[in-house]
Amino acid sequence: MNISYRELKTRARLSLMGHYSTVIGALLLMTVITQTASWLFVGSDNRIISSLISLVLAVFTEILEAGMSLIYLNLTRDRTVSSGNLFSAFRLYPDKVILLTLMLALINLVILMPAFLILAFVMPRAGVCAAMIPGALFFFPGVSVWPRPAVPAAPAVSFLLLTLFFLLLALLLYVVNANYTFIFYLYYDDTASSARGLMRKSREMMRGRKLSLAGLILSFAGYLLLGIASLGIGFFWIIPYLHTTLAHFYLSVCSENREADSF
Repeated sequence: MNISYRELKTRARLSLMGHYSTVIGALLLMTVITQTASWLFVGSDNRIISSLISLVLAVFTEILEAGMSLIYLNLTRDRTVSSGNLFSAFRLYPDKVILLTLMLALINLVILMPAFLILAFVMPRAGVCAAMIPGALFFFPGVSVWPRPAVPAAPAVSFLLLTLFFLLLALLLYVVNANYTFIFYLYYDDTASSARGLMRKSREMMRGRKLSLAGLILSFAGYLLLGIASLGIGFFWIIPYLHTTLAHFYLSVCSENREADSF
């Protein structure tokens, strides 16, 4: 990456200057809409119906997330931004966002399938409880209600091996999902491409840049801790800052690629 994290953050702050109220308003609106929809429609006693409703709500949320990506992209390009941008993906190929969401969900499901099997069959027999494994409850929050092992203490070897497994799982999830960091920016910049084409282009743009992305996100660790300390309120300022920085990261990669193509 030819530009420093500090420079990307500086550009993000300049882009947000005078627009924070609009971005926070859009973020609040999205939160209210998704939480209200979740409250109204999720909670059926039928697991199949409840799962289908959750899937529909997840897709609906991703369409709104795509709209937020347009807001951040417009900020970085000094274009007009409004809360109405939040619903832009409903007017511009919403089927493409739906397909992208389902494809990414399927990819993650395939990655997580071995972990589901381990949690369901291997860990109880090994005498290891999911709550004992760092990261297990983060990936599988519902596992806390699963049957506990009969063995009171986790064998050291099983504990270490399973901990290593979940750490590797987290790394794999990051590497795979980092490939698709730019899909919603490309969704607006390259409307002619199919969903698979957008995923391919995002993978190409992220080739050799996953460590740079990880470092950029980790540079916000202090802000994220402040957001937690503020009981979540601070995230309404931190999230726009983070995503506007990521949008500038996208623009810097586009610039680097154009320069490389010119030689």
